[in-house]
Amino acid sequence: MIVGLTQWRSEYSLGIDEIDSQHKGLISCISSLEKSIEDPDEKQR
Repeated sequence: MIVGLTQWRSEYSLGIDEIDSQHKGLISCISSLEKSIEDPDEKQR
């Protein structure tokens, strides 16, 4: 089971709001992809 492996952690923060926000968005996309792989019937696209 791979769901939940990719989550934002404070140690990932660079202290630059714009870049941290972009990185959080990427982490969110990766997490959604993990969920879709784990449950392909789920309608997350």
